[in-house]
Amino acid sequence: MKIYLIRHAEEGEDGGLSKLGQEQALELAKWLQDKSIRALYSSDRKRARETAEIVAPNLKLSQEIIPNFDEVREVEPLESIEEARERAEGGVLYAVGKNPGRNIAIVAHSKLIRQLLDKLNLKDFVEGEDLPNAGIVTLDYQDGKFKLLSYGIVPE
Repeated sequence: MKIYLIRHAEEGEDGGLSKLGQEQALELAKWLQDKSIRALYSSDRKRARETAEIVAPNLKLSQEIIPNFDEVREVEPLESIEEARERAEGGVLYAVGKNPGRNIAIVAHSKLIRQLLDKLNLKDFVEGEDLPNAGIVTLDYQDGKFKLLSYGIVPE
């Protein structure tokens, strides 16, 4: 199965998507359309929710919001990097468990995705190396093992 980890599209002033972010989400929806995605998950943050809301109709899916995919908490209540990594991994394993063998997409946040990849020993975390807005990381998941297939693809 394939797991598409997606950074939300560009954020606007109100925490939702900017006009460019809405366009990025539309391009993302087109790119994902032929990927046989059977479930769509997102963080509860407005920019991630709005990205998933734009993508969902093209996939003929509704989104499920999972708190595990929220940003790394750097304000009260603080969480350690290890706690964020465990939270993200738990969310992915939950989504995989609900959809065995079926492709899924998860709209989340750059730092959380990068911390997750480090936790799974797929890519070292580098501070300041953000995923681009609407950037996609593709994982393969077989027999309980994750493999990194691509990193940072941006639909155009």
